[in-house]
Amino acid sequence: MNCKTLLEVYNQLEMQHTFIVSAENEIIISAAEFKKNVEAILYNLQTFGIKPGDELLFQINDEIRFVETFWACILGKIIPVPYTYLETGKEHYKLAGVWEGLTNPYLITDKKSFDTFKDNLSSEFFKKINKKTIIIENINYDTSNIKRQIPNENDIAFIQFSSGSTSEPKGVVVTHKNIIASINATIRAMRVTEKDIYLSWLPLTHSFGLIGTYLTPLIARCQFYIMPTKLFVTHPLLWLDRISNHKVTITASPNFGLKHVCRYVQHINKQNFDLSSLRIIIDGAEPVSAEVCEEFTNKMTNFNMKSNVVKPSYGLSEATLVVSTPENCDSYTEVLVERKHVRIGQKIIEHEVHSNNSMKFVEVGRILDNIDSKIVDDEGKVLEEGFVGHLLLKGEAIFKEYYKNQKATEETKDLQGWLDTGDLGFFHNGNLVLTGREKDVIFIKGENFYAHDLENICNEIAEGDFSKTAICGEYDVHREKVICFVEYNQEKESFSEIQNRIKRHVLSKVGIGITEVIPVKEIPVTVSGKLKRYILLEQYRQGLL
Repeated sequence: MNCKTLLEVYNQLEMQHTFIVSAENEIIISAAEFKKNVEAILYNLQTFGIKPGDELLFQINDEIRFVETFWACILGKIIPVPYTYLETGKEHYKLAGVWEGLTNPYLITDKKSFDTFKDNLSSEFFKKINKKTIIIENINYDTSNIKRQIPNENDIAFIQFSSGSTSEPKGVVVTHKNIIASINATIRAMRVTEKDIYLSWLPLTHSFGLIGTYLTPLIARCQFYIMPTKLFVTHPLLWLDRISNHKVTITASPNFGLKHVCRYVQHINKQNFDLSSLRIIIDGAEPVSAEVCEEFTNKMTNFNMKSNVVKPSYGLSEATLVVSTPENCDSYTEVLVERKHVRIGQKIIEHEVHSNNSMKFVEVGRILDNIDSKIVDDEGKVLEEGFVGHLLLKGEAIFKEYYKNQKATEETKDLQGWLDTGDLGFFHNGNLVLTGREKDVIFIKGENFYAHDLENICNEIAEGDFSKTAICGEYDVHREKVICFVEYNQEKESFSEIQNRIKRHVLSKVGIGITEVIPVKEIPVTVSGKLKRYILLEQYRQGLL
């Protein structure tokens, strides 16, 4: 599809939408019916008083209404602001933070959610949103006398709020040009054709789901299926079932989704599914685990899945979505390197065999053909392949700015347009390898350790006693403390044994001492599965843990 804006994509839309709403039911919406619904929603938005350039904050828990409302915004040049659906009262404060960062916002949500806002938001803030909220159940679908607006490629298509895994979420301005450039480069890299069939359970509030597995097949003119995230969580094998039934060729999942499926396939008949049609599972949105890739691939080959299907990839909201992905025929490649040499400015030393002195990483493919990249040291000097440093990016898919946040923009992009991703890594045989995030590096006695590496070491001894761990560094007056938070919901009396086991294991593996091991009921994660370590650290500092 040769388009410059999403409006042009909409005008050329001929594909039906298929929504998997339950194990027994799929809803098929023709292109004509879909457009009728979209234009009816836009009529309601415009009648409500929403004008071009106003923002519409999404709190929508229905995939059909979500995508229809998204396209209604595109037709009316209303700025969509998708945001994770907040189901618990303790999270509603986040809505106020997003709202205050917008210029003239409106809210669209369902009646059930709106009623919870009454109970959990401050009366002052509720007054602000009360008169500017559209209830989905009240939308009239009988009228569609709309005023279409024509965007140009540099207009805002939507605002993507970052996951908040390392800081407070910021609104990434995503233009029509950003989206088209990112999707076209992804289509070239993955060699997507009209014969491909997509299936996604990823949240549409995240760019991985909205752009990667919804807008991409639309632009590539592929058949596609959308499955609610909740349905995948409760019935993960339904994902495999529909891949098998619909002969899906492309799907996607972060590590936690692959692990989730692995837990459920232990005792099922291998005749149940045929995954031979699959050619790509995009594995991204959180640090890629070689062990998870290997376990999933080994188990899925029992269902005829090819060994090169899992494609560890890298992306971020500030690059619209995909930054790197393996070439079409490549399987994932592990890289073993000397632990002490994974430091900024140092050249990696490869190991042939995994040991206590090595770290295992996974190549996340080649940088897309419309993105420039470089690895630099702390002084900004460009480093050669094999040297660890900061990853910087530049190109037409790279975002222009954070919405109404010039300070954050200037801290992230330089005057030449280079984006500092905040990620560390190196190039290996032309492929990108990520070693961690700059803010997740813990310095102890002149050496640096990666939080996710220490977490993997802790999780080696879980043995069903705890779910997962999160590691944070905290500077005390005299030393850097290493704090291990453990998701644990069993008897507290037995936790002391786990504390000692974790401390002994980490000390024996990498030679550092864990200062504190603290049980928590839940380790918070973003919608894409990244650990929100900073929340735990803030609670620790406030004495709440």
